[in-house]
Amino acid sequence: MGENIDRARIVITHGGPSSFIMALQRKRIPIVVPRRKEFGEHINNHQVEFCKTIEERLGTIIVIENINELAEKIQNYDTIVPVPISEKRLKARGYNQSLLIAREIANQLNLELLNNCLIKTKNIVEQSKLNRDDRIQNVKGVYDIKNKQLIKNKKILLIDDIYTTGSTVNECSKILRQGSPTEIGVLVLAKD
Repeated sequence: MGENIDRARIVITHGGPSSFIMALQRKRIPIVVPRRKEFGEHINNHQVEFCKTIEERLGTIIVIENINELAEKIQNYDTIVPVPISEKRLKARGYNQSLLIAREIANQLNLELLNNCLIKTKNIVEQSKLNRDDRIQNVKGVYDIKNKQLIKNKKILLIDDIYTTGSTVNECSKILRQGSPTEIGVLVLAKD
């Protein structure tokens, strides 16, 4: 995960101190969306209070209490690219969950969505069934880039559904860099 943070311009976390300490150690200013009691995410609002205190006293994090504020950060990107799934998995499942998330964000924020740039060329064992080391090896060489010119000199926001070890987004980011974007950010819906 440290490698992702080192490359990231924006680090977004959902939680308390343990979710943003590594970003601070790597001299990044994370955007923190603390868990809140009113949404059933935590038993109380101590994370909100703690994060606000850190923001006010140290200025080393950006606290977002209202998800609409997150939209402003996302709108700094030009193009949204979902993590693809293989054609075999798409036929079996009927949808790509990352594409559904990316499409909704793109529609809501009026951003370009590119679903024909990053492709998955092989069907592999599901990442959720593997340990950390196997996950890293499992995704090597399974993604490719098409239509590189579509992302050249653009700020790209890569969208995935779940972040566990970072293997998938690392590999996808590596492939996207072949298209010479000016920046690649990563946004995930959940962390496992």
